[in-house]
Amino acid sequence: YGAFADAAAAMLDAPMARICLLDEDDVWVSCASAPYSDVAGRDLTLCRAAHACGAPFKVSDVAEDPQFANTLAELGGEARSYLGVPIRLSDGYSPGVLSVADN
Repeated sequence: YGAFADAAAAMLDAPMARICLLDEDDVWVSCASAPYSDVAGRDLTLCRAAHACGAPFKVSDVAEDPQFANTLAELGGEARSYLGVPIRLSDGYSPGVLSVADN
């Protein structure tokens, strides 16, 4: 899956991309192009929000967004913008999110 994260970062000219897999309790970073934080468990709030949205989810400036300002550590402390797109399988199930972040 790392090739997908790398391709997403390259297509958007962004320094960071990752694929997160989710269940009711936890979020796992399946793969990431450096330098994403290795935060795990329930703390990946941006991934959860993107997954719940069910559509492309964008935060232009994480530091300025009152809902997500406390999630900068999730992005390695440096990234400011976030785009997450839920991954959909052919049966409609969404196991996770492909996300890209930029500073």
